[in-house]
Amino acid sequence: MNELTICFIRHGWTEYNHKGIFCSEIDPPLSVYGVRDLANLCKEFPYDPVDKVYCSPLLRCQMTAAIAYPSQTPTIIPDLKEMVFGEYDGRLAQEVHQEPYYQQKDQLGDAFRMPGGESFAEVAARMSAAMHSIIEDAATHQLQHIAVVSHSIAISSFLKASLDAPLTKEQLFLPNGMGHLVKLNTSKLPLQKGYLHYISPVPLGCKRPDMAQSPYMKHN
Repeated sequence: MNELTICFIRHGWTEYNHKGIFCSEIDPPLSVYGVRDLANLCKEFPYDPVDKVYCSPLLRCQMTAAIAYPSQTPTIIPDLKEMVFGEYDGRLAQEVHQEPYYQQKDQLGDAFRMPGGESFAEVAARMSAAMHSIIEDAATHQLQHIAVVSHSIAISSFLKASLDAPLTKEQLFLPNGMGHLVKLNTSKLPLQKGYLHYISPVPLGCKRPDMAQSPYMKHN
């Protein structure tokens, strides 16, 4: 069997993350704390080596890839960017959560669209197209282990649409600098729905913050 493992990693902390500010097309670097926190995490609980790193074009992801995989030159994939938040980009989550339109999010599910931005379904479709290209590239070059450095909603929306068994919202949650490990059989191209099998959160052994501790959730 031609097995490929994929390590999905959310970027490290930025100043926007510390403050609970929606941030998609805004392109901040990792904060001073974010660099130090990620470096310490990777020193104590290093990510397993990979054959290739694929990365969002945004600076916070490129900095994360450089810290997590210093010997690799990442391949930039534009469609690994975060969900487009539209009018919410740059706004405090605490304020947005109070708006009547946003409060329809749970009811509408994947059909919910950020005003002037993307819906969750569109993010999943964009990420799926990007990942299909990445997986085909990995299969062509007979890679066995790859990493994808991206963003919280982008990764969780893709996994929700692609895993062979569902995870809860809490299980899908991605703390900054941490991720999920999955695998698939590349001999079964083209890929079908439910082609990814979940292995574990990563990095292994580290204490994983609870979703309720996120600055984006505390005031929800």
